[in-house]
Amino acid sequence: GVYSLKVQYDFGNMSFVSCTSYLDRSYHDIDDWSVIVTSLLGGPPGPIAGLPNFHPYSENVTPTTEWQQEFRLSGQLFDSRLNWLVGAYFLRSRQQVHQLVSTFNPAIESLFGESIEQLLGIPDLVIDGQPYTFYGKLLTVDEEKALYANIDWSLTKHLSAQAGVRVDRSAIIDQSETFGGPFGACTFCTQPLADAVQTPVTPRLALT
Repeated sequence: GVYSLKVQYDFGNMSFVSCTSYLDRSYHDIDDWSVIVTSLLGGPPGPIAGLPNFHPYSENVTPTTEWQQEFRLSGQLFDSRLNWLVGAYFLRSRQQVHQLVSTFNPAIESLFGESIEQLLGIPDLVIDGQPYTFYGKLLTVDEEKALYANIDWSLTKHLSAQAGVRVDRSAIIDQSETFGGPFGACTFCTQPLADAVQTPVTPRLALT
């Protein structure tokens, strides 16, 4: 679901605004691989000949949670000729991608006369009693922190000046890849990935 809350408080010639949002959602689907497998084997679409009960599939789950928070303080000076704004922003998003591929052992045994473990040296990964030929999970956490300020000054009736700056720190952290099963080329292994960080500074100057 998506949840949000906005709070605003005005005092004198200043205004304070807080905006909060939270997202929690998950995408889930199952793909039928029967047509792909029969095409690779050169057969017609449908059940594989001699294996009527072999129905390969992949299960994909993508959960995401995200939290955003922004604070803004604004005001006016000099009979409203100068408008100013300062603010802070924070975002944290955690995303996962899971994929499970059902066992190919019946097809491997039919084609090669031996189990998938005998052929590839790695057994199916068993989760909750169900064998899978591939398991994969990718985890990433995105974080953004920013401070910004802006002024708009009416110099004359027909001319105004704007100046501002935004300082960001964007990072992708806590990344990892996990694989398992014969098609994952390991029984079960996790590989951490390096963080990626950027700190752009964006100034703004204009006359209108």
